[in-house]
Amino acid sequence: CEVNPTNGNVKRDWGYLYTDIKNCNLIMYITPIATDRGLTDERRLEIMGEASFLRAWHYFNLIRSWKEIPIITGVPTDLPTMYVTKKPADSVYAQIISDLEFALAHVRETPPADNKGIIAKGAVNALLAKVYAQKPNPDWNKVVAYCDAVTAAGYDLVPNFATLFQVSGKNNIEAIWETQFDGSVHQN
Repeated sequence: CEVNPTNGNVKRDWGYLYTDIKNCNLIMYITPIATDRGLTDERRLEIMGEASFLRAWHYFNLIRSWKEIPIITGVPTDLPTMYVTKKPADSVYAQIISDLEFALAHVRETPPADNKGIIAKGAVNALLAKVYAQKPNPDWNKVVAYCDAVTAAGYDLVPNFATLFQVSGKNNIEAIWETQFDGSVHQN
């Protein structure tokens, strides 16, 4: 399937994914030097782990749509660091895995029961399994190992599939990483 370069959806998706990557890079740059006295070293690493996970998530979404993409892991300070060349898929997957391994070491063990929108090890393990399954040379042993880590953390299937689509199904045992909806509708 070929994509027309004038397709507005392509431009939109590229733009929002790289905007989110830029925001993750800013968080990872600012967090270590932030001077908030209430910010512990443990929480700093947790924030950086969460940003690292999100950056990997966005790169994973990019690489599945494009064969080669630029990798930006810092805050650009000049034109050469702002305009980087595309990297092959193997390099992108290596960056994704590196980000996820960092995240796995630093995010919280489990999310709060009432807010599975918080990134925890279950989400990182699930994404690592998906990455290893979809990269150019899948590593099925790692896929199984990361899937096993998800189930060992207590995630399971709900007994009644229909409850997933009810309000009462929010943040259930099956939810690994879930967007939280507060019920309000925002209009611009």
